[in-house]
Amino acid sequence: NTDIYETFRAMADALRDHFHNVAPQPLYVVVGRGGPNLIRGMGYLRDTLDGLGLPYQMFGYDSAMSEVVNFAQAVDKWMKAGGRAMVARAMGIS
Repeated sequence: NTDIYETFRAMADALRDHFHNVAPQPLYVVVGRGGPNLIRGMGYLRDTLDGLGLPYQMFGYDSAMSEVVNFAQAVDKWMKAGGRAMVARAMGIS
């Protein structure tokens, strides 16, 4: 099994590095996962996303994958319909 803490730590570190070395991006992060060290991994990712000012939704092992996909599709539609600009404003970027 994949260690979810290690996976989310690597993702969070890469995202933080990109924001600091390239530029912040208005993103909405949706993750759906289950596995070893899930809570620890979600905590690490949550702290990073909060620090970057990014909105997010996390789904655990008890969520159906269809629920995650439906939520991600709704977020994608919202981002395309003005949500991206709203996230950018909330982050203080244009």
